[in-house]
Amino acid sequence: MLNATGVSWHPVLNLSIEFRSQVVASSAYVDGQGMLWVQLNPYQNGVVAWNLLIVSETFNFEQVLCRLEVLVVPVNDAPSFRILPSASVLEDSGLNQLAGFASNISAGPGNERTQEISFILTAASPGSSSVFVHGPLLHADGSLEFQTAVNYYGETRWNATLVDNGGTSNGGRNTSDMESFVIVVLPVNDVPTFRIQRQIRIPSTQDLLHIPNVTYDISAGAYNEMNQKLTFN
Repeated sequence: MLNATGVSWHPVLNLSIEFRSQVVASSAYVDGQGMLWVQLNPYQNGVVAWNLLIVSETFNFEQVLCRLEVLVVPVNDAPSFRILPSASVLEDSGLNQLAGFASNISAGPGNERTQEISFILTAASPGSSSVFVHGPLLHADGSLEFQTAVNYYGETRWNATLVDNGGTSNGGRNTSDMESFVIVVLPVNDVPTFRIQRQIRIPSTQDLLHIPNVTYDISAGAYNEMNQKLTFN
């Protein structure tokens, strides 16, 4: 409902549309109190113009009183998307590229489909960023890309939002609701390592010997596997 002012209204005032527009869903009319009633189509904006007529059916009289123009200003609708709750990869799996991690990606209704969109990821758990050597990145096509540090395993939590370039004028929204997900890196046991002396000299007169450091540089694997129990076979 729009209130048209600045004109001396009378119950016999009629409106005739000057040109057709997708903005308007139905015919407009002015009531006896000078109130303009018009139903707008959703997600449409632009200019609609009417000729305001004064009509007397008794005297077969009709005259254009003025031109009434209504400007429906654009309001940006928030972008939207869906996302999977988690992504699982193996420790030391290198660069991971997971297609379709985000889906139903939309900049808004049909008249906003040409807007540019991009994802913003923020860490939701302390230290999450420090365990990645690349990313994580959530691309506009919905693919998730990341690479974790060598020998890291565990979980990190992230928040994702989608942003478009439609702005926030007239109360518009350019940022989607936030979605959260978890990146799970599953542990993979590293092989233990050691070195051994290639040659050992012992006196022939000895029956029982305790020779230290026959094996050395003994390691259970990566730094996060140092508590593992080791035995030689």
